[in-house]
Amino acid sequence: MPPIGIDPLYIATSRLVGLRGNQDITSATAFFWTDNGRTFVVTNKHVILGDDFANPRPLTSIRLRCHTTANLNVSNDIDVSLFNGSSPIWLEHNNARVDVVVIPAGPTIFAGLAIHSFSSASLPMANLVIGPGEPLAIIGYPLGFYDQVNNLPVVRSASLASAYRVPFNGLPMFITDAKLHRGTSGAPVVFIARGSWVTTEAAMNVGPLPPILLGINSSTWPVTPDEPLNLNTAWFSSLIGDILSNPKTPVLT
Repeated sequence: MPPIGIDPLYIATSRLVGLRGNQDITSATAFFWTDNGRTFVVTNKHVILGDDFANPRPLTSIRLRCHTTANLNVSNDIDVSLFNGSSPIWLEHNNARVDVVVIPAGPTIFAGLAIHSFSSASLPMANLVIGPGEPLAIIGYPLGFYDQVNNLPVVRSASLASAYRVPFNGLPMFITDAKLHRGTSGAPVVFIARGSWVTTEAAMNVGPLPPILLGINSSTWPVTPDEPLNLNTAWFSSLIGDILSNPKTPVLT
């Protein structure tokens, strides 16, 4: 149940603190996903393994901060272990380049907490057209910045910079135009229709449309520091379902 007067999207994410043992290693963004009554945590693979997938240095756990009541300044830190004994529990895509992981949560770990989960109902309909330059929202924790009193993320405005549904450079991702920072890795990329929206059958539709999860923000396109493109990669949200239906559980040596 969302805190009073807050759009549920504000409690669909959590600041993620990555731990190796008791040491804080990284700060990023995670969001919640529900499938068949189970809750999962979604973030980037590089958040869990580090940037070099061939030589991983995995975290051992992640810490999320979730609201406990309708009082915005009451939250609990929730630790989610990434291992069952010596076996990793996070789920990856069979394409090793996909920078998305889905982390199963225990059946009671979020009991009594105010979180909002995306689900398959949040995915774009097959006939939905997302046009060039369409405004998007990226909800996260840039450089760890957020409303610390009320434990709420910030929203960066972005626009669609590549043809949606067309795999950019042959990978299942698209490009957004926004000035983003470290800490927004793993943030949901959301399309919020502002009164009208387009499908393949009609030029324009008017009426309510729930927020659509288009993708998972991953990284800023690498360029020289003196010429920032302010372009970012986002992996298609459909990859979450692909991972859950055909998961790859990593085996670390």
